[in-house]
Amino acid sequence: MNDSNNALEQLVRQFSQPLSFFRELIQNSLDAGSTQIEVTVDKDPQTHQIFLRVHDNGQGMNEDVIDNRLTRLFSSTKEDDFTKIGKFGVGFVSIFAVHPELVVLDTGCEGENWRVIFKANRSFEKRRLRQPIEGTSVTLYLPHDHDKDLNYYLEGGLNTVRFWCKFAETEILFNGERINQEFGFQETTYQYRYATAGTEAVLLPDPSPEGFQGYYNRGLTLLEGPGSPIPHLRFRMRSRYLEHTLSRDNILQDENYRKAMEHLHRAAFEEMPLHLFEQIQRAPSPQLWRMGANCLKLAGVKDRVGRVECLPTSRGLLSLNQLTSTIHYREKEDELWEAVGELDETILVKGSTASGLVYFLEAAGCQLRPLEESYILYSKVTPDEDDERVLRLLAERASHLPSPFLVDIKMSPPGWLGSRLGLYLNPSSKARSRSRLDRQKGDFPAIVANSLLFKKVRELAKVDRKLALSVLVRKLHLDLGLGKKKEKQILTDSLLRLKSQEAKV
Repeated sequence: MNDSNNALEQLVRQFSQPLSFFRELIQNSLDAGSTQIEVTVDKDPQTHQIFLRVHDNGQGMNEDVIDNRLTRLFSSTKEDDFTKIGKFGVGFVSIFAVHPELVVLDTGCEGENWRVIFKANRSFEKRRLRQPIEGTSVTLYLPHDHDKDLNYYLEGGLNTVRFWCKFAETEILFNGERINQEFGFQETTYQYRYATAGTEAVLLPDPSPEGFQGYYNRGLTLLEGPGSPIPHLRFRMRSRYLEHTLSRDNILQDENYRKAMEHLHRAAFEEMPLHLFEQIQRAPSPQLWRMGANCLKLAGVKDRVGRVECLPTSRGLLSLNQLTSTIHYREKEDELWEAVGELDETILVKGSTASGLVYFLEAAGCQLRPLEESYILYSKVTPDEDDERVLRLLAERASHLPSPFLVDIKMSPPGWLGSRLGLYLNPSSKARSRSRLDRQKGDFPAIVANSLLFKKVRELAKVDRKLALSVLVRKLHLDLGLGKKKEKQILTDSLLRLKSQEAKV
């Protein structure tokens, strides 16, 4: 085998994915100025031979191009021409990676019409055609004993063309189906776009540090997959200045690449974060909040967006920089929300652990607690006749407990109330923080009217006023922190007497 054949075989072997020849032929069609490219995968109805075809309506080839470009290795007219993608002019040899029995190329240009037939042994012959040919058509005929069936080439071919060519600027049809997509990310509520001369990029934050990268030239994929050079960033960039390496497995990191990455850094760390938080400020949604949380993972972004007032709270729109205390959240604005809001001693936000806003605040490092775990909700009770009897007893015999009033505890943290009978509350309010149960200004002793013990005291007061008063006062002493040591034994004795009295009844 001569040196030329050795070089050809080495080039064929560089295409580790045989069906990637579709990308190479489509790339050549784009370079030829095609406005439509048709890919066909089918089986000849007469010979039952599988064939794979790429046809375009671009500028075809004359005899000079065929002799001096198509059939000569490493020969290209694309060098230093940023309107061409192929650059190296070696992509055509990829057709041999699928081991075709025969390859037929038909092309027409400047009144010349040619057919070039490539055989399995890499030899070729050229024939002049009489009928006019528009553009170029390359058809690969596979051997009858090929180890892959038609479905392999239908599915694999479509997946290959979609992967490499989905963002092509020229219409591409695969067996009549248009495969082109709008440049960007298809299933997302937010993406940021920017454009400079010859370059366009689409980017968004990513929850994973691995991120995603995609590079394209005129829409054809050069490199795509996980492994973004900027952690927590997903981006796609297309530019006429980007090129792939000769092996087709990486981006050529030249001066043009470095300039493109400078623009990407500026967009990722400066432009996109501010744009995203302006969108959140204008029309917040669970999806945007989660996107904002992902954005905070980009280095330094939290400081940059910290002044944007976009967080809906009980105190209006606030910025991250204004959140200096624990934030309480509740799924809906109900009676508890309203009562705590009137106290104006904490910042409230509406949402649950599954909601976007709470997810965002957690990602921002805020201290968050469910509202129902931190506050009790109560209402003042109008005493009935039995209640009045108990309150009169207190007024007569326990003057050191000024102006006690009855309340119903409508909501409290799970397991918190227990056997509690008394606590200090403000009769003008409806909510109280469980962390502030010591006596505050405006507080008076409150008796929990819906507690089981108070109900028993009410009944006891009808038959034994002295014992009822003893139980009530001593329990209030304990709950209100008045003489706990000496009252504990007294209360125990009184409760024993109460049980004895109940047993008699």
